[in-house]
Amino acid sequence: MGVTEEISSTIDALADLEILKTTSDLLGEFAEVHLKLRENLDRVNLLDQLTLGFTIEEYLRIIGSVKSVFEARSKIYQQYITYKNDLTKKQESLDKLNSKYKSSVDKINLLTFEVDKLKQKVTQFEKSFNNISDTIKSEIDKFEMDKIEDFRNSVEIFIESSIESQKQSIELWETFYDRQNLAQI
Repeated sequence: MGVTEEISSTIDALADLEILKTTSDLLGEFAEVHLKLRENLDRVNLLDQLTLGFTIEEYLRIIGSVKSVFEARSKIYQQYITYKNDLTKKQESLDKLNSKYKSSVDKINLLTFEVDKLKQKVTQFEKSFNNISDTIKSEIDKFEMDKIEDFRNSVEIFIESSIESQKQSIELWETFYDRQNLAQI
C-alpha cells in the first residue's frame, strides 16, 4: 500500500467516525479525490512506460543490429586484407621467378594463375567492403532522421499525457472545492 492509499484510507476511516455530517462528507470526498488522483497517476505512469519503454527497447534492438552489421563489415575487411597480403606475396614470388628462371614455364603459369585468382578475390572483397560501407552510411543517415522524428513523437506523447493528467487532477480538485463550497475560503 502506497502513501496515497494510506492517507486516503486514514481519511476515510476518520469520515466513518461521523463526528459531524459535513465533516464526514468533506473527509469522504477528500479521500475519494486522493484515490482518483492515484488512479490517474498510475494510468499516466503506465502510458509513459509503454510509450518511452517501447522506444528505448526499439533503440536497443537497432543498436544490436548495427553492431552485427559492423562485425560483418569488419570480417569482410579482414578477408580483404588477407587476400591483398597473399596477392602481394604471390606477385613478389612471380616477379622473382620471372626474373631468375625464365625456363620453368609451368611454375610461372601456375603462379600467374594464382595471382590472377587472388586479384579477383581482392577486387571482389574490396567491392563488398565498399558496398557495405556505403549501405551503412546511407542507412545511418536514414536512421538518424527517422529516429529523431520517432523520439520527438514519443516525447510529444509523453508531454501531452502529462498535461492531460494535470488537467484531470485540476478538474478533480475543482470539483471537490465546488461540491464542498470551499471556493469562498
